[in-house]
Amino acid sequence: MHIDLMCSSGPRLRPDEGVPRIVHHPSDVVVREGNPATLSCRAEGNPEPSIQWLRNGIPMEPEKMDGQSRPMVLPEGSLFFLSVVPGRKSQSHEAVYACIARNSAGTATSRNASLHIAALRDEFRVQPSDVEVTMGEVAVMNCSPPVGHPEPNISWKKDGVLINLADDHYTELNGKLIIAPARRQDSGVYVCVATNIIGVKESNAAILSVLEKPALLLEPQDVTVGLGESAHFFCEAQGDPVPVVKWSREQGALPNGRYLVNPDQSLQLHYVTLQDAGRYTCTATSDIGVATASAQLVVEGDVISKNLQLLLHYVMYSNILNIIYPKLLQLCHCMLQMQAAAVKGICIKNSQPYGSVWRTSLS
Repeated sequence: MHIDLMCSSGPRLRPDEGVPRIVHHPSDVVVREGNPATLSCRAEGNPEPSIQWLRNGIPMEPEKMDGQSRPMVLPEGSLFFLSVVPGRKSQSHEAVYACIARNSAGTATSRNASLHIAALRDEFRVQPSDVEVTMGEVAVMNCSPPVGHPEPNISWKKDGVLINLADDHYTELNGKLIIAPARRQDSGVYVCVATNIIGVKESNAAILSVLEKPALLLEPQDVTVGLGESAHFFCEAQGDPVPVVKWSREQGALPNGRYLVNPDQSLQLHYVTLQDAGRYTCTATSDIGVATASAQLVVEGDVISKNLQLLLHYVMYSNILNIIYPKLLQLCHCMLQMQAAAVKGICIKNSQPYGSVWRTSLS
């Protein structure tokens, strides 16, 4: 016995028939309102397939759409919109589309493609704000562009000039402008710029202030002067904001009535006394830092005073010297009186010069 078993899963294709094949799939498109748009679709098959379009998964019925917004299927199968318009959900051209190629041999469906109407709102989601940083730190200018389709590109302007983001000094990250390290010349007015096919939107302006910690360009140096002379300490500071310069003394307050801080911030001491000797400090202070430097004041009369006191002590307790050199004791007293006059700051005003005092003492 011979039995033929035959199995068929559908209609048999004639040798010259071919199932449709999509050879050109539609792609996403973003278009300005009122502009034309085309969603491409081409298919092959035998017999030649017909093309139908789906909108949001539902077969399109152009005849039910308004005349001005009604799309048309071109001979090769593409879907053409003469003027893209928004509108009610059922009438708006914004949707997800797909084409179906169909013939007697079967069907083929393309990939989905979205049609979006371009937009760019006015309001920035995050506006940049004023920023203060110190030199060498990282400055971050925040910005989140307006909602738009397509997503807007971000660029930045400084003082009205477009920033070259190819410069390694700048980095744009998710709309933020990162400046590292911050330099003095980075201070300025910054604007965030959002751009897409709709146009350009600019943010509010924001100020970046790059501050400089106080620094001493000129530091005080040690000074040696004689009794009654003037001492001069120099100190020059810079910074942003401009630092306040003050002088202080390690051993106590500055000599009352005998010091002067000049416009160039230097310190002058007049009619120097033994008590003025010590360490003087220049301090530059601002809201963001402090810089200091110190120098020593040496008063030469301090050494003379000690030697004279030793000599007087020796003379007073030496009977031999008291007998042999009676005038020496007077000389020592005289020199100490002269020093005391200098200490009081009146030596140069004394009506009797040092030489005449010595002569009087020795006569």
